[in-house]
Amino acid sequence: MSNGTNLDGDKRRGFILFSSATNRLIAAKDHAAVQINVADVNEDGVITGSTKAYAICGMVRARAESDDSLNRLASQDGYLKNVWNYQR
Repeated sequence: MSNGTNLDGDKRRGFILFSSATNRLIAAKDHAAVQINVADVNEDGVITGSTKAYAICGMVRARAESDDSLNRLASQDGYLKNVWNYQR
């Protein structure tokens, strides 16, 4: 997973997760946060075994921006085409 860091300290063992949309740390008490895994498929539509993980923090979900953030991230990674565009 590219949006997290593994901790291997003396007393701290765990995984720090960052939001894919905002690059903010997702706290352990953020119970509204979600992780969505998108599977890669070949040209026949069969899952290849590799996935891309997107972590969305509770703040983004509370502001009703998770769908737009997921569309933006998936477009940047090549999963979607002509879906997301920047509007002011």
